[in-house]
Amino acid sequence: MSTGLPVLATDVGGNRELVESGRTGRLLASGDVDGLAQAMVELAADPAHAAALGLAGRARVEAQFSLPAMVSAYQDLYDQLLARH
Repeated sequence: MSTGLPVLATDVGGNRELVESGRTGRLLASGDVDGLAQAMVELAADPAHAAALGLAGRARVEAQFSLPAMVSAYQDLYDQLLARH
């Protein structure tokens, strides 16, 4: 996602937390080879849509998973914990 490319991933593990299906890429059932192939064909046939998914993924990474975002989240957590005491 950080490269600005759309993601095609299986809906296992933590992928659902990272990939917003239909917005930053697509989540497919594990073992759905035909679905994966179809998704690849669809993205290849519509480069503008693929680019839009990729840009949305990049924006999501920058907003939620970049170093500044992580530092801010930790700072907020520490502030909340200190405010309780």
